[in-house]
Amino acid sequence: MAMTMAKSITMTIAKFNVNSNEKKTITSLIYSNASS
Repeated sequence: MAMTMAKSITMTIAKFNVNSNEKKTITSLIYSNASS
């Protein structure tokens, strides 16, 4: 459930021209929340 949500959020972020460092940070936060 959490992984599916993380993937869809990541996909949504990827649609925008997000700075790659910012994208990495957001993705890291999502995955650390999903694992705990």
